Amino acid sequence: MARLFWGMLLILAGGAALWYFLGAGTGRPDLAEVEVDTEQDQAVDLSAQGVELLHGDQGSLKWRLTAQNARFLETGGVVDVDGPEIVYFMEDMEDELRVTAQKGLIEQDDQRARLWPDVVAVYQDNVIQGGELVYDGQGETLTLTGNVTFQGQELSCSADALVFDITDNVLTMGPNVHTTFVVDMSEPELQGVDIQ
Repeated sequence: MARLFWGMLLILAGGAALWYFLGAGTGRPDLAEVEVDTEQDQAVDLSAQGVELLHGDQGSLKWRLTAQNARFLETGGVVDVDGPEIVYFMEDMEDELRVTAQKGLIEQDDQRARLWPDVVAVYQDNVIQGGELVYDGQGETLTLTGNVTFQGQELSCSADALVFDITDNVLTMGPNVHTTFVVDMSEPELQGVDIQ
């Protein structure tokens, strides 16, 4: 009987949190305005460990978030996460962009997320690092700020900011861009080319 009681209580709590998170809460704040003070207690609807959130569109999975801990805040349905890892699935579903950070705020209804500090994004053989990342799911862009670095096999760059258009697979960096190219002169197409 006790198992049944605890099982029902868990189902009701999960259902209430899901109902609130998926739209019952109104007046959702801008993520940039949400201040999360991890030193003080906060009013939460639900707190959980080992969380996974999924977001899809038109029958295909767009991203998957896993986190060590999550708190579903009363403040407009925002999810505060510790140790987030977000995997963005690219158009062909064969490539993925994997992003990690220490903290994050996720607003699934508005398809927005903010991750900080020590953001690391890995796409194929490329590594991007920065202080803070903002994901805009409607525009399908990732914006990194705070001493951003990009390291590829033949190119490394640093800048104040970077915008990655996920749909078009285009990186835009600036201002204060510093770039280093690595050119392998032994490649057949470069033999005999004079680079100064």
